[in-house]
Amino acid sequence: MIESSATLDGLPGLVLTSALVIAVPGPSILFLVGQALPLGRRRALLGVLGNAVGTYAVAVVLALGIGSLLMSSGQALASIRLWRGRSSARPTPRPW
Repeated sequence: MIESSATLDGLPGLVLTSALVIAVPGPSILFLVGQALPLGRRRALLGVLGNAVGTYAVAVVLALGIGSLLMSSGQALASIRLWRGRSSARPTPRPW
């Protein structure tokens, strides 16, 4: 008979750690509150949508292995940083 090497000994620790990580508000929640209070619900929802799209984009990059490629290629990472820095220096559009 095949013995299972996986046990449930670490399950309580995993549940406790997961509950703590989920309960602590992160930067996304702080951003949501920061948008909702002064600017209203619409801006907060747009912020949530942007956060979700950004998180999804990072997941796709990591899933495709592009993250490790960028980390190993200094020139590629530097060019992305320069491009991002240039786009950050542009004037911000007026709020809706």
